Amino acid sequence: MRKPSTLLPLSLLTAGFAITVANAQDAHVHGEAILQLVIDDTGALATFQSPAANIVGFERQPESDSQKQTVADAISQLSNFAALFTLPTAAGCTVDDAHADFEVEAAGADHDDHDEDEMKAEAGHAEFHAEFELTCANTSNLTSLQTNAFDLFPSLEALEVKVVTPSGQAGAELTPQNPEMAL
Repeated sequence: MRKPSTLLPLSLLTAGFAITVANAQDAHVHGEAILQLVIDDTGALATFQSPAANIVGFERQPESDSQKQTVADAISQLSNFAALFTLPTAAGCTVDDAHADFEVEAAGADHDDHDEDEMKAEAGHAEFHAEFELTCANTSNLTSLQTNAFDLFPSLEALEVKVVTPSGQAGAELTPQNPEMAL
């Protein structure tokens, strides 16, 4: 279990990083998702965010039982770090906490620059969010990250990865043809 003295700075760093990424990418883009990974000396905190269209094929509240089941299945998949991502075994990472959720924004919400016709045509936005807290026996062995998200969610075309470590920041864009990066 992560020590509170480590978790607080890690959480604050992640929150600030999330705001930076959110401001840089105000509009969510179909086909793209974002992974933020903050690594400290005892483990990592990862957050994943994607438009719902990439994950379930629609961006609204599910209407049928089938759509409700599709969302529930997606939440289950997005809550499973090992199904989405592979880290080096030598790092000895275990998932301490994982959760995912589905959030729908009403049409026209937070879009002051849209005129009335645009807002009527807009169906709203829906996104999936997942967060993972990991403890790692040896974070110096966190040297790579591979994703299986493209196999699980074929509509996903790119994963923007932002990494913060005690020694600096890095980033990469992963694709189905290039699903791995050095950390």
